[in-house]
Amino acid sequence: MYAIDQVIGTLKFLKRSKKSKLNAYSLNIVEQVCEMLQEISDGAVLWSVEDFLSRAEERGVVMSDEQARCALRDMVYHHDASVGISWDTLDWYIDEHTKPEEE
Repeated sequence: MYAIDQVIGTLKFLKRSKKSKLNAYSLNIVEQVCEMLQEISDGAVLWSVEDFLSRAEERGVVMSDEQARCALRDMVYHHDASVGISWDTLDWYIDEHTKPEEE
C-alpha cells in the first residue's frame, strides 16, 4: 500500500508542479491514474515481493529477489478466490521456490 501511496503522491506533485510540461490531455490521464490507484489502495489486499522476502527471512529461508518475484507471480496466477491467500500460502510458495532443483 505504501508504494501505491508514493506513486499517487508523485503523480499529484507532477500535476501541481509549475515546471511540469504536461499538456491538458496528459494531466487528465494523470488524474485518472491517481483515481484508479486510490480505488485500489482503498479496497485491495496486496501481497508484495517484500512480503515474501521478509517472511522467508523470518523462517530462516534464503530467498532471492527473483525467486520472490516468481513465487508472487505463481501465487497470483494459481490463487483460488474462494480459499484466499494467507501467510500459510506464502510459506508454501516460499518452500516451492527455494527448494533445491532435482537432478
